Amino acid sequence: MEWHPFQTAFHTYLHGAIGLVPSKLYWAETVYSSVPADTRLGGVYDNRWSLRPGIRLLVGTTLRFDAAVRSSLLESLRIEAAYSFIPLRRDLLHPLLPQLSNAPPDLPTTFILSGSALSLSCAVVLQLPFFFPSSPHWHAVQKHG
Repeated sequence: MEWHPFQTAFHTYLHGAIGLVPSKLYWAETVYSSVPADTRLGGVYDNRWSLRPGIRLLVGTTLRFDAAVRSSLLESLRIEAAYSFIPLRRDLLHPLLPQLSNAPPDLPTTFILSGSALSLSCAVVLQLPFFFPSSPHWHAVQKHG
């Protein structure tokens, strides 16, 4: 969903998205121990794909160059800030418990490993009609707009 509150040469917009995100968690360890009776063996503890819900929020502005000059290659400068969040909850320690000789009985095995990202981007937007001036769609846009 996008919302465009202002229609000017400086086009500001808000963007929100909800969807499914494929994620893979791979956890492996190698144990080198000098303790002769060490119960830790190491190995692959988790190697699974899953589909997780994700959200993305974005705010941006487009600083348009002279839109009337259609023969120009440059269309606008776009500046955006986005935040993405992917919650992930996994039973991580369950495969490791047989290797822990003194594990307390109330040891939590499920953990939240949520992923999030903040991204800032700046892009130069190019006009495709500059590359394809003979496009029939482009001629229709020029006549009506």
